[in-house]
Amino acid sequence: MAQKNSTIRYSLKENKLPVPNAPAYVAQVHGYKTVTQEQLINVMANANTTVSRQDIIVVLDLLESAVKEQLLNGNRIVTNLFKARVSIKGGFESAEADFDRAGNKVQVSLSAARSLQKYVDHEAATEKVRGKVRLPEVDRVYNFTTGAVNSTLSAGRMAELKGCNLFLNGTDPELGIYFVAEETGEEVKVETINRRTSGTVLFTVPAGMAAGDYKVTVRCAFGADVREGSLKKNISVN
Repeated sequence: MAQKNSTIRYSLKENKLPVPNAPAYVAQVHGYKTVTQEQLINVMANANTTVSRQDIIVVLDLLESAVKEQLLNGNRIVTNLFKARVSIKGGFESAEADFDRAGNKVQVSLSAARSLQKYVDHEAATEKVRGKVRLPEVDRVYNFTTGAVNSTLSAGRMAELKGCNLFLNGTDPELGIYFVAEETGEEVKVETINRRTSGTVLFTVPAGMAAGDYKVTVRCAFGADVREGSLKKNISVN
């Protein structure tokens, strides 16, 4: 029941595992949506008009109940889609010790059945796409002095920058927050960062900055790369 023109899209990313003779790049699959059991039931019902949606639900409920019963009996399950088994995790102090939920846990392990793995591998069509490059993102700049958001900042005063991928840790002198003058392109780097996480940075706006409009730009470390992102609108410094 494979759809026509089904395609698995992937991009390549640098392989950073420290393994001898490892390939330089590995594939990363791009899944565009998550399909729930409810949606699968709809797909099955639409594919076979002689079986009602309720019939499918009953069969799936019976399958779920049977699988649970067999696992509770410690049995290994092999179907056309998956294999399942149970194991007990956690150690025991002595040969006489019994299972104790404080230190032991019954764990279910699932894996693809060989027939499913073989089918997908044989039938899959792939398409290489461009991977999304992670960049620092600046969403909000807050002026603690006036309460203004994404509009004005006060020189020599505290401010807060919010976003994501704000990785300012590192020794590269290029990393940091910059004010880029709209008219001249001159850059003023923030020298005092009071607190930083990957999503929030508290900093002091450089004192003595000339009044005017600036682009707020963040340059962050991504491995060996330095990448930048900016607030979409300019900020007025006074």
